Amino acid sequence: MPTRQAQLRTTGALLKKTKVFERYLLQRVVAPEDVRIIAIGAGSFGLYATEHPLPLIVSSVFPIGDAYVTLDRDTGEVVGGGYEPSYKIERKGPAQDPIPRTAFLDPTFAQITAVVWSRVSIGNMASAERPLTLVSGR
Repeated sequence: MPTRQAQLRTTGALLKKTKVFERYLLQRVVAPEDVRIIAIGAGSFGLYATEHPLPLIVSSVFPIGDAYVTLDRDTGEVVGGGYEPSYKIERKGPAQDPIPRTAFLDPTFAQITAVVWSRVSIGNMASAERPLTLVSGR
């Protein structure tokens, strides 16, 4: 599964769970001052969710695109690098609007304190590397 598809599934889950918390706030199941954490698992695409150089969830909720490296043409030495800004995740199809990659910069998600992300699932449970990632916008 390409990274873009995994990011779309992740942002879709985040939006769905955010709406649940909106309902909980209106129903007073949770108070505005409560910490509200959403858990998202990679599920069936856990084997394909990228973790390097950043966990997939980070590039799904912040405008972080592809990594790049700048080389000195004369020496071939690495002189810089970083990440390209990427504010949207493109979707295929003529009537498919891109999905914003700015959840923790967008007031729509202001009621969410953090996201716990795991790519561990059936099929890759032996993964000892970075079993959980906590991402907070606050």
